[in-house]
Amino acid sequence: MIPLLHALASLFHAIGQRLEPCTDYALDTFLMPVCENIRANRCRIAPDKALRGYKPAHRCYFHGVKVHLLVASGGFIVEFWLTPGSWHDLTGLYGMALDIPCGCALMMDRGYTDYGAEDLLREAEGLEVYPVRRETSVRYAGCRQYLAVVKRRFVESVGSCLHSLLPRRVHAVTLDGFMLKLMCFIYAHNSNLLRKVAS
Repeated sequence: MIPLLHALASLFHAIGQRLEPCTDYALDTFLMPVCENIRANRCRIAPDKALRGYKPAHRCYFHGVKVHLLVASGGFIVEFWLTPGSWHDLTGLYGMALDIPCGCALMMDRGYTDYGAEDLLREAEGLEVYPVRRETSVRYAGCRQYLAVVKRRFVESVGSCLHSLLPRRVHAVTLDGFMLKLMCFIYAHNSNLLRKVAS
C-alpha cells in the first residue's frame, strides 16, 4: 500500500505540470512528531530511539519522523521520503529519485550541504543548484545565497499548508499506520491544489 502511495506523487506532478508548468523546485524537511517529548520513553507505537531527533530552529528535541519534501514552485509536492527523526537530512537527498526536468533550478537548505552531490546534480542531471550555505562555507557566494533564500520561500508556505491540514494529534495504533495517514494528508494537499488550478 505504501509503495503505491509513493508512486502517486509522480502522477500528481505530471498533471500539475500540464496545468501549470514550473521551473523551480525546492527541497526541505518537514518534522512530524509521533508523540510529545514527555511521553517519548513510553510511546508504544514508536519505541525506537532512532526516532529521537533535534529541531535546530527551535533548539529542542522531538520524537517522530522527518518528511523530506521536493516541492514545485506551484506548490505541488512532487516527491517525499520518510526517515527517522535522528537521521541526517542528507539521507533524504540520497534516498530520493529527484525526478526534475533538465535545466530547472533546485533550492536546498543548509541541511543538504554536500559538494559532491551538488556537482553530480549539475553535471549528470543538468540542474541549477542553489544551496543555502553558512558564511564560513568554502563555496559561499552572496548573490547566490540571496537567490536561494528568496526563491525557496514557496516551500515554507507548503509546510504551513500541511500544518493546517494535519490535526493536533494523528491517532494511530502502529507506526506504519501513522506514516500512512501522514501520506494521505500530503496527497490531500496536492488534491486541494489540483482542484484550485483546474477551476
